[in-house]
Amino acid sequence: MNKVFILVFTLMTIFSYSQDIRDELFKNVIQISDNDIKINGQDFLIDFSIPDTIKSPVIFVQSKVPINLLPKIYPEFSRIIIITPNWTYYDEISQQQFSEDFNCMEPIASSVIYEFRRENDKTEKDSIVLMGKFPQMEFADKTKFKRNKRRP
Repeated sequence: MNKVFILVFTLMTIFSYSQDIRDELFKNVIQISDNDIKINGQDFLIDFSIPDTIKSPVIFVQSKVPINLLPKIYPEFSRIIIITPNWTYYDEISQQQFSEDFNCMEPIASSVIYEFRRENDKTEKDSIVLMGKFPQMEFADKTKFKRNKRRP
């Protein structure tokens, strides 16, 4: 009986800290900004490693990284959540021509939350678009992460 209680308690603890793309608050979010990305043509290199003690990282990619590259970020993790500004929406709004009767100062806030699950050579994607807001995020201290060495 004691072993069953310990097992149930352990499982409840694990699942209570697991983050889901439908959450309103994300904790220990790793922020990636323009300073963390090196671009060489079509290649994007993120300048730091995430410790393997983090089992399912949540990453806020502030920079404009092509959507097709997002599933390839940090392939060593079997599950990863990536939050981005909704660049597709922002690009569409910026390209619209407004008539004299309609004037828009700036688009509303919008973000996309992706969840990638990787198993064998398959990647499954789930996503949610938030209009009018970003999720609440508590950022991790990036000074604890190891910077990748640069090649001369």
